[in-house]
Amino acid sequence: MRLSRARASEVLAKAALALVAFWLGCYVSGHLGAAGTPPSSRPRVGSASRDAALEETAPEPASPPANRYDEDLAVRHLRLLAETIGPRPAGSAEELQAARYLQGYLSGLGYQTTIQGPILLAEDGKCTQNVVALGPPSAPPGPALLIGGHYDSINLNALSPGANDNGSGVAAMLEIARVSADLPLPCPIYFVAFGGEEMVDHNPEHHHYGSRYFQAHQARPLAAMLSVDMIGVGDHLYLRYVEPAPEPLLALIESAASRVGVAVSRKPDPGHSDHEPFARAGLPAVWIHRLGDRANHTAADTTDRVNPVYVQSVVSLITEFLTNLTSDDLDRVSAWSGG
Repeated sequence: MRLSRARASEVLAKAALALVAFWLGCYVSGHLGAAGTPPSSRPRVGSASRDAALEETAPEPASPPANRYDEDLAVRHLRLLAETIGPRPAGSAEELQAARYLQGYLSGLGYQTTIQGPILLAEDGKCTQNVVALGPPSAPPGPALLIGGHYDSINLNALSPGANDNGSGVAAMLEIARVSADLPLPCPIYFVAFGGEEMVDHNPEHHHYGSRYFQAHQARPLAAMLSVDMIGVGDHLYLRYVEPAPEPLLALIESAASRVGVAVSRKPDPGHSDHEPFARAGLPAVWIHRLGDRANHTAADTTDRVNPVYVQSVVSLITEFLTNLTSDDLDRVSAWSGG
């Protein structure tokens, strides 16, 4: 199922064009009745300029090795999310547009892909949704590995385009999904774009809606979870976790990082990303994260600040981790169960 860059470009183009059709339909009807949410509860949307921008976003075909990071594709994903669609607050039309784009792209890669929801927010009856992709078809049955990142952006104190937080993580996740599409994995793998990660108001519990919902409604047992969130800006890459530290999983990631020459450090975390609900449930969960982004949660979180080399380092790290993962590794990780 390995895709050349030309094929990946075609998939991206089809996803973008599908989103164009979706927007045009919304413009004509004035409704967004998707993911089970009543049309009246979603804002109206429609923009011919956005339609044209989406068509321009699809990359030109080329043919570098299919199993390597493609900076052009990653940057196109990032720009589509943060510039073409723009700010994507939880429950907004723009967040739903991003979900449709992600679903189309992952489906085009050959993954079994669904929209999970509606997921009710604690704000005026609005809803968010997750984009869930499962594969590869050849994977043996058993607990799945989850790689996820949120695709919404914050609108609390400022309306942010969310380029680093978390367009960078989503772009990395899509590249990992592409380059690992035919790896002989010892388990199924979920790629999940979580909705509603950011706080929707000043209540400290009103966040992580998508990941909490997925954890509570997951269709199959999970072996471990990796959250890829805010990886494009900052001085150093961290492996963050809710204590106690999931030692077997951390050791495997550190070993993969050493092999590809990516410097990482461990850092405990109180639960500030989508690893939180999985860790609280006793699952080995790690947040891969760069620190030092002064524009976080502001209108200045724009694409020009995201370093594609940093995105590449995470794609290389996780792909190396997946490439060398064995059944025995998976058993050791799964047996951790909260320490």
